[in-house]
Amino acid sequence: MRADQVEVSWDAGKAKWLVRIVNGEEVIRRYCKLPKDADEQAIGAAAQKTVQDEGYEAILRWSVCAGSAWYGNEQK
Repeated sequence: MRADQVEVSWDAGKAKWLVRIVNGEEVIRRYCKLPKDADEQAIGAAAQKTVQDEGYEAILRWSVCAGSAWYGNEQK
């Protein structure tokens, strides 16, 4: 199964990265224990593992912008 969109952003209240997996109207939220200053590769790897752990296909491309990231198989 392929997620429509995956977003990663820093949650200052919990001091963790939040991975949001969107598939239709369903939204799954999972936190990753990485430091705020983690590099793009570490954030991408954590998002990839989270997506796969939830039973979705691998992420094909991603980008990071201003402390948050967009990941997805198709850009909308």
